[in-house]
Amino acid sequence: MTQTLRFRASVYEGQLRQPPHAHDHPQISLVLSGRLRESVRGTDVLAGSLSVVVKDTGVMHEDEFGPGRVAVAQLSLPGGSLRDLMGTGDRTPVWHWSHHVSVASPFMRLVTRAACGATMFASDDTDVVDVLAAITSRPQTATRGAPPRWLCDARDDLRETWRAGTRVSDVATRIGVHPVYLARCFRRWYGHSVSDELRMLRQRAATDAIVAGQHTLSAVAHAAGYADEAHLNREFRNMCGVAPGRFRRLLGNVDFQDWTSGCNKRLRGFKSGRL
Repeated sequence: MTQTLRFRASVYEGQLRQPPHAHDHPQISLVLSGRLRESVRGTDVLAGSLSVVVKDTGVMHEDEFGPGRVAVAQLSLPGGSLRDLMGTGDRTPVWHWSHHVSVASPFMRLVTRAACGATMFASDDTDVVDVLAAITSRPQTATRGAPPRWLCDARDDLRETWRAGTRVSDVATRIGVHPVYLARCFRRWYGHSVSDELRMLRQRAATDAIVAGQHTLSAVAHAAGYADEAHLNREFRNMCGVAPGRFRRLLGNVDFQDWTSGCNKRLRGFKSGRL
């Protein structure tokens, strides 16, 4: 049965902390810019640009935003359930974060369409289906079970400290293992290479800067480690279907709800290139 998902965009001030709360409807959210830390039952996840979370109805969670403003795009399903939406039965995640571009890419296309006026999306919409499939799919080469603690720490540290020009050997040296061993373990447990992870982090940094709108695209490309602006344009267009300049302009058409200090007020998109 086809269901309808509602689109909404929100902005949160840095240093805002939301106490434990739950939502009345299932939600799928994409971080457009900034960072946030979300906690559920003692488990913390640090998310940044291009991170996607799925939360079922009634999941108690608390959030800490920042530093700096955080922009989030969200799909909600009034009156529905994640199990029906995803078609995965008992395997449906009730709370799950994804940080891979394969999940963010179709969601970014939905944001682009929302910026052109769409406010509702059918559950069988191609981009919606792609988001749900990416969330529930498993890496083909990943080993079952939890990765070793040192590898989890290494990946988390990389995501928090990444800078343009970071190499696999830099990560390996910092944690005290051979680069080839690190690369082998990364692919074994996460289903993609360290180099893929570094490329994703570069895309995250660029997207964050594009949405923030404080720098020229040429400066964004340089800061994120792209060869030039054309290189950034190609990669961003492949990810969300439009060039970064057009995406930035389209965001000016989106109504962002400001949830700062519990206040819900609408902001008409971006003003002077900034939220």
